[in-house]
Amino acid sequence: MKKIIVSFVVITFLSFLSLGCDTTNSKTLIKKLEEKYHEEFQATKFGGRDLLSVNGRYYVYPKRNPEILFEAMLPDGELLDNYIDHVIYYDVQKKLEEGLKNKGIEAISCATIVDFNDYDRERNSKIITYSEYKEKYSFEDFFIKVAINEEDISDKKEEIQQVFLDVSKELDKKIVSSLYTFNSSNYLEVEKLFHDYVDPSDTEIKQRSSIKNYGLVVDKDSLIRFEEEKY
Repeated sequence: MKKIIVSFVVITFLSFLSLGCDTTNSKTLIKKLEEKYHEEFQATKFGGRDLLSVNGRYYVYPKRNPEILFEAMLPDGELLDNYIDHVIYYDVQKKLEEGLKNKGIEAISCATIVDFNDYDRERNSKIITYSEYKEKYSFEDFFIKVAINEEDISDKKEEIQQVFLDVSKELDKKIVSSLYTFNSSNYLEVEKLFHDYVDPSDTEIKQRSSIKNYGLVVDKDSLIRFEEEKY
């Protein structure tokens, strides 16, 4: 019994030390971000869990818009972040979600860039437009995960396809997408997942009891594929 009590005390003590270290580091990180971008930021729970960092990575958002969640870290005291990228991703997500909403389809999305390490290049210290971003950084495709609050989209495929074609044309980029359908109660769970994580995995999304999974690829004016994927 004494061993159990001692172990519990040690674990609790180490947890407090870790949390204290996280809090101190996060304050330093936030200060560096605010000096870099000249706006206010807030560190948040990593993936909704009761810790601020995982392997030195922090989840942060600008106070002006908590929906723009991005990662930042301080390896050897040097600030690395992907804030600019996630400002661009957020704008892409909103274009897509608004387009679907106009068709009467509720959805939440997560955009990234295919085969692209958003830490391995010169960083901007100010927000840039999508046109500037596209010109400055070489990339080919957007990859977008989309959770849809519909159990069956078979009668809405043409409308969904058109929204993706319109966004692809506006961005002047190919879009590779995975679409997941949910009933209303499970959609609430996956919506929280998308809010808690910078980039939720395919497995994590499916674990929220997705009903069907579709693969959709468009390239501006061209539909390349839109079909159900069995799993």
